[in-house]
Amino acid sequence: MKHVAILYALSGAALALSAINYFTPEIHTTKIEPIKQATASGKLNPYDWGELEQAEVDALQKKLEAIPKLPVTIFCSNENCRNIVLDFDNAFESAKWQTDIQKPFSDAAKGIWTSSQDLADAIRDATNGRLTASILGPEWDDKTRIALAIGRKTR
Repeated sequence: MKHVAILYALSGAALALSAINYFTPEIHTTKIEPIKQATASGKLNPYDWGELEQAEVDALQKKLEAIPKLPVTIFCSNENCRNIVLDFDNAFESAKWQTDIQKPFSDAAKGIWTSSQDLADAIRDATNGRLTASILGPEWDDKTRIALAIGRKTR
């Protein structure tokens, strides 16, 4: 008789635990991917820069807060850099930098260019090396303003 009572107690405990699992909602996480830019044919545009991930924007903001501030002119070569330019602008403004966006500047330039080694390092570090910026040569000689140019993306 005692063993029957123990079985009933164990069965009751098992039912109670299964009810807890049944009524406790599971936590599901969903990774949100940046929107991929498609062409009119529905194919992804391999020349679109896309967007920075939010973690990259946040990391860039923190890096920018540690760099001496100068006004920044962000140049965008065409519509393929529209989203990434807005993300860069967001990071600069969140770090309290003055920005100005200019487009288009030149459809011949490729890649990302800047007049500031500190900014090039910040972009590389914030994106874990996914994006790298080359340094502009003597063609940018304005010491009172930093240039950030987003040219055409190569495949």
